Order: sequence, then structure tokens, then C-alpha cells
Amino acid sequence: MFLSLLFACSACVSCIEVPLDQESQEDQPSDEPIDTSESEDTAEDTADDFDPPPCPVMEIEPNGTYEEAQYIPMETWFCGEFSEQADLEVFDFDFPEEGWLKVWIRAQDLGSTADTLVSIKSGSQTALATFFGESTDPVLVVPVKEGMTISAGIQEQYNGFGDNHFWEALFSQVKPPLEYSGIESDEFNDGMAAGQYVESGDRVLGIIDSNYDRDWYLLELGEGEHDLTIKIDANQFGSPIDAMIYLYPPEALEDPDTNYVKYRNHGLNANSTDPYLTYSTDQAGVWGVQIKTYNGSGSDFYWYVLDINVETEIE
Repeated sequence: MFLSLLFACSACVSCIEVPLDQESQEDQPSDEPIDTSESEDTAEDTADDFDPPPCPVMEIEPNGTYEEAQYIPMETWFCGEFSEQADLEVFDFDFPEEGWLKVWIRAQDLGSTADTLVSIKSGSQTALATFFGESTDPVLVVPVKEGMTISAGIQEQYNGFGDNHFWEALFSQVKPPLEYSGIESDEFNDGMAAGQYVESGDRVLGIIDSNYDRDWYLLELGEGEHDLTIKIDANQFGSPIDAMIYLYPPEALEDPDTNYVKYRNHGLNANSTDPYLTYSTDQAGVWGVQIKTYNGSGSDFYWYVLDINVETEIE
């Protein structure tokens, strides 16, 4: 469910450069040289006195509801600040066609004290980000199925406001953040028996497209000692998903009450939200891989790339 967001307005640091006005030079008699040194000095002195140029688009109040949302053209930086507590700002923009959207917020990386979050919404589809990597400034990179109007919101996570609570933002169309070799089947795969078959070397783009969605994949292992590596690439590349991986043994196909043999909800680094699972087995058969989200949330924006690798040693 889309969270209400608090937005605001201030000066933007990354802005277009506005050329300085220079005094027009009138025609002068041909027998007198034109002295430009004074005008050049004046231009330099004037540049030193100027404040930084304004952001291309500034936040305009009121824009605290979806009905009051301020329209922002894509590929244009816009700026604001949190000027009061619980300051809510909403923005609309038009995504032109099927592709990938990047929503980029900058605040603390620019020296602001604001701790921002961003959320997007189109119909019932929502996504939220509160950070990106090691930065407190959030980024979303999500797939968009078709041209549509999307609403976005920016808020201070802890209701901070006042001096130095500024931010800037950009809505942009980008290339896919990762390479993948296949796409999750459109067919129902919410149960192990209906899982989609994968094999070593596959990188599958999947979507947790609704709350409490479960995606199942099937991995068939033959004879020998197998070292499995199953990982998710998603959050660190801009997906809102906080994914979990569960690995089930072959007997789970016949007995749905069979417990998983291992699960993982983080990467090699405990601070990573992209899970990385390793497991060794000599049991042949069809193994099940389940992907779901940690908090049960999902939408068309909750993407991931499932990476499968199996190394087999046969005696």
C-alpha cells in the first residue's frame, strides 16, 4: 500500500548554468581601440557576487494531496525543502512507454540534513525506498509495463524540517539495470508443483507482483556431489524488494508439508538485502527454489534477477 509522503522545497545544488549578462558594446569610432578589460573585470566581479542559479523546476505549494500533485516533466531536476513538520508533497509525471524508470533523490549526499524516503504509485501498484546502497538518499529503478502517469512522493522519514532540509530529485528513463537470460513465466507459479524449470547458468527476471506472492522454480539435479549457489540481484540495483530464498528438497514435490533445508534473507554481507544461498548435496531429484518478500509486500515494481549456479563432481 502506498505510503503518504511528505515533501518540500529548497534550492537545488545540481542545476543548469545561467550565463551572466554582459554589457552590450556600442559601435565606436574606428580610430579608437575598443577596451574590453573593464567589461571583463566587471563580469568576473559580478560572477563572484551572484548566488548559485536556481533549480530548473522548484516545488510549488500546495501539493500535499494527489489532487494537488505538481506535474514534473521527466529528465528535469526539481528541488524543494521540508519547511514544516509533516510537510507532504506529491508529484505527477508521465512515463512514455514500456521500459525502466529511475527515481533519484539527493539530500544528505549534497550536505542536507534531510533523511528522505520516496514512494511511487500508479493505480494499485506501489513501491517505496528509504536508502540506496550505503547512502541514505533513496533510489528506485523499476520496470514499467506501458506508458502511464505515475505519482511520486518525497518525505522526511523522521518529520525533520527547517534550515538545511533541502533535496533535489529526477525522474528518468534508463536501460535495464542488469542483464538476464530469461523471464519469469506469465503462467501461475505460486506452488512448487507449478514451478518454472531453471538450470545452472540461468539468470531469470522475476516479479513479485502482489502482496504475499510466491515464485517457485524447479532445479533438477542428477548423480554426483553438487554445490549450489543461488542468489538474488535486486535491491542493490534499485528494486524495492527485500527478498528471501528458500530451498526445498525433492520430497517436497510429493509432500507439501516438507520443511525447507535452508533459507537466506541477506547476502554475504549481513547488511545486504539481496540474499545469497549456498548448499551442498548429493541427493538427485527435482529441488524447489521459492522466492518471496520479507514483509509480504509486492507489486509490478518488485523485480529481481534470480541467478543459479551448480557445480557438480562425479566420482
